[in-house]
Amino acid sequence: MPFTLASFNEALECLGRATKIDPQISLAWNNKGIVLDKLMGKHGEAVRCYDKALEIDPKFVLAWTNKGYLLPNMGWYEEALQSLDAATAHDPESITAWMGMVTVLKILYIDDEAEAAQDKVEALGRAGE
Repeated sequence: MPFTLASFNEALECLGRATKIDPQISLAWNNKGIVLDKLMGKHGEAVRCYDKALEIDPKFVLAWTNKGYLLPNMGWYEEALQSLDAATAHDPESITAWMGMVTVLKILYIDDEAEAAQDKVEALGRAGE
């Protein structure tokens, strides 16, 4: 069954109910951010959800990473690097966060750091084989 805007709205409603029942569930805020960002293109609202998740759990690597992937879409490259840097600080083996770091560094033409981050991605990939 294909996804429709109605199913995205339903997912958003369910996550909204979850955050009302227990506003301290960082995963619900993160997932709400994903729906708003990736599926509905509501970047500003998504950032607020990721920020809420991080307010609850400042070491939530997935929320830092998701925020880091979103911010370049809004032209906020330095903030994206800060988010991805936080993700890699909390989990130095997060390939997804390092890959995001590579992308943003390349966009900013910070080639030496992008190359070092790419080396980290490749090393982590080899270690996981």
